[in-house]
Amino acid sequence: MEFNSENLLTTAQAFFADELKKASKDLGYMPPQNCYIYLVDLLNQSVTQNEPLFLDEMLSVKILSAQNESIAERKRILRLVGDHSLCLSGLFSSSLKRKVVDVDFYEGMGRLAFDQLSSSHQDKSGVELFSLLSQHFSQIVSLLSCLGDTLFYQYKQDILRLHDLYGKTQSKYALKKLIELGQIPVDQKIKAQQ
Repeated sequence: MEFNSENLLTTAQAFFADELKKASKDLGYMPPQNCYIYLVDLLNQSVTQNEPLFLDEMLSVKILSAQNESIAERKRILRLVGDHSLCLSGLFSSSLKRKVVDVDFYEGMGRLAFDQLSSSHQDKSGVELFSLLSQHFSQIVSLLSCLGDTLFYQYKQDILRLHDLYGKTQSKYALKKLIELGQIPVDQKIKAQQ
């Protein structure tokens, strides 16, 4: 099979669609269909386009400056902030260890960006998509963390991060990994005693 840009696009999309489904099964969470499609497209764009996904400015400054832009530019900036926050806090959360600005900050900025984006859309599908991305942000971050673990092995022995992920989301994936490491969360110990 000869690879060209069309084959790469199809191959990358299929790969990310399959990997997200596997991660969803491991996590016990499947995002709404339009969010799932958005995530597959986001991951696909990250490997097939030349535009950088990550910003070199502070996200809070970027969101604030977006308020003074045209509607189209504001939407572009807010979407970039949301996408950046999703990928960084999900796929690359281990890069935020021991940093002043942690995963919670990026989750908050991403949720805010998608919420503002949903309120600036005129069409019903855009409002629904970005509202759902904002509402499901923590679960989607968990899903991307699960995917990142599979692709990059970032949670091998990160017990504190797994406890944090489980505490915030009740992630079946995080629970499974904690049990494999001999770390049974308190709520599971209580359930076992009852």
